[in-house]
Amino acid sequence: MVIVLALVHPFFLYFPVKPEEMREVKATTQTPSAAVVVDLGLPSGWRQHVAPNQVPDRCADCNPRHKGKCFDQRYPVGTLCNMAECCSCAFCRSGPHTTWSTPDGVVLESLTTATEPPFVYVFNPLDKDMLYIRERLVVEPDLTRIWMNSTRECCAAPGGLVVDVGSNFGWYAMLSLSLGCSVVAFEPVRAYQDVIRLAVHLNGASFAKRLTVYGNAVLDKPGNFSMIVPLAGAARPPDTATTRWAARVAGGGGKPSLYSHKRTHMGMAALLGPRGRLAVKDVAESTADTLTYRQPVTTVRIDAVLKQPLCMLKIDIEGLEPQALSSAAHLLSLHPVRAATGRDANCILIACQFHSDCMPIAF
Repeated sequence: MVIVLALVHPFFLYFPVKPEEMREVKATTQTPSAAVVVDLGLPSGWRQHVAPNQVPDRCADCNPRHKGKCFDQRYPVGTLCNMAECCSCAFCRSGPHTTWSTPDGVVLESLTTATEPPFVYVFNPLDKDMLYIRERLVVEPDLTRIWMNSTRECCAAPGGLVVDVGSNFGWYAMLSLSLGCSVVAFEPVRAYQDVIRLAVHLNGASFAKRLTVYGNAVLDKPGNFSMIVPLAGAARPPDTATTRWAARVAGGGGKPSLYSHKRTHMGMAALLGPRGRLAVKDVAESTADTLTYRQPVTTVRIDAVLKQPLCMLKIDIEGLEPQALSSAAHLLSLHPVRAATGRDANCILIACQFHSDCMPIAF
């Protein structure tokens, strides 16, 4: 069965194939000439900064009235967890807080998730979508629960595969690896590849062995394009207390950080159309004064890379999901498909499981 969670365009998906026929498909991936396999090794130049959580002897409940203070990512966890009103919060109980500086000077954070099983997740705190990660220790709780319920059994079986198109910081890729699946991810933004690279390093050899990342965007037609990539939100006033305080802590290297810039939607990296046409979705329209840069990318079709049954296909590429989905027509023909609606209006998730009792559902 294939479950599609989306609110992008109305369409039906139903490919009735018997389970035994799906098992006969040889599990293969291939690398066309345009595809770029990302080296997941951690190069020299990374810096780690550990701030042990010094929890006080007396600890009050994690008071909702203090959430604005307790989850302010501009301040180190060690400082926050030393406050009685914050020290019982989830991130204080999850272990030492760690920040990292990439070789390019970008500051990232890592923490242990509240999922079962847990894994180490890495993110850029400049992303607005990461605003509550310290509080919940989970990204997108509703979709994460659906994902785990849909893929746990399939990932536990030999050969379970998840495809993550538009992996961003790799939440669903790492989640799937923690459940036992192999993962093929497509993430063209080099800064996001650094996040995934560090997460793989922190989660160990088992994750690295089962993950392949292609540094390509996905589209129905191969070609060379440009992407507009968010860098940070608007600059903070240079004389604020957090900026002065930031000069005394690790990280930065001249790159924007929470101490110097406001948050923005980092996940809204978008492919520009031919001859510079505007992206389908532009981060500047949702978050004013966002700093961006352009990066050249090469596109590939999913069918050019994958030839095997899978547990889940996720597509989240800022408005070009239908085009990417059409590039996987052969792959989807290997499965019966069941469609359902999901919360995220900009994301397609397809859970593929070997069941024959599928019904087409319109959305």
